[in-house]
Amino acid sequence: MSFGAVMGLLVWAAACGSSPDRAGGSVTVGKDLEVEPRGAGDAAVDSDGGGPAPVVFFSAHPDDEVIGMAGAIRQARSEGRPVFIELMTHGEASAVLPILRDAHSDPWHPGKHLYPMSVQDFGDARVREFLDAMSRLDVTGVHVSSFPNMKLTPSEVSARIAYWLSLDIPGLALRGTAGAQDPGYPNGRPHPDHAAVWEALVASGYGDVLGYCIYQGISGKCRYDEAVDVQRWCEDKRDALAAYETWDPPVGRYAIAFHSTHALLQNVGNACVEYVVRPPRGAAGTLDVASAPARLDGIDADGDDPER
Repeated sequence: MSFGAVMGLLVWAAACGSSPDRAGGSVTVGKDLEVEPRGAGDAAVDSDGGGPAPVVFFSAHPDDEVIGMAGAIRQARSEGRPVFIELMTHGEASAVLPILRDAHSDPWHPGKHLYPMSVQDFGDARVREFLDAMSRLDVTGVHVSSFPNMKLTPSEVSARIAYWLSLDIPGLALRGTAGAQDPGYPNGRPHPDHAAVWEALVASGYGDVLGYCIYQGISGKCRYDEAVDVQRWCEDKRDALAAYETWDPPVGRYAIAFHSTHALLQNVGNACVEYVVRPPRGAAGTLDVASAPARLDGIDADGDDPER
């Protein structure tokens, strides 16, 4: 199947309910989420005919894709490559949920934390930040899964990887969060959801796979293979980070990522370096591409309703 033939399928519906859209941006959210591709005439190129091949970035949570990969995203777009973001979870298990109702205040935003909300509404608010950031990075499309935060499994990620591999697109590149190389906890362990993404990418056995460290900006402990200077894209990265720093409660914007890890967001915005991890040599693939879920009208054939 050619890339041009499936382009209509790749800019697809996703799951975040009826969130408000970003004024003036390319993202519109209603019954279904749709991300309109900018420059679709350039992006919808048949790869069999020599057009640019897509790059797919797998992000465990809203903000991982900007913290660790925004420079790589912008580089791919500058090369004319379509870029798709696979968001695995809504990040609903964040410790910021109780903070937003604790009646305290922060010096960097007006007002107090007087915003109790359900776990679902909190997750939707995080996805809202993500959509704003993706609009700013000019990505071609997104898919938002609703796998459980802190309980993401490699098999769940593998189902989304298998979808892409089943399309048989020449030159496809897969990117995502690094795993054990990027310790994020004091005990030296990685975030389990980041590790699930990396394990699935490596298990796919696909040739063009890279991981990106998320916590290097505060831990300094990532065992990376290459440090990539992304100064050329630094302003774009900072602009996308600003989407995660927006405090505007009347429109459902609570700067959740900034509440969670403001030092990390500030450090990566200042440094503008991204840290790349490569799969171990001889890593064996175990992913069954034939098991890829089909998609019909924005709903996976296995019953995963994207509005759940």
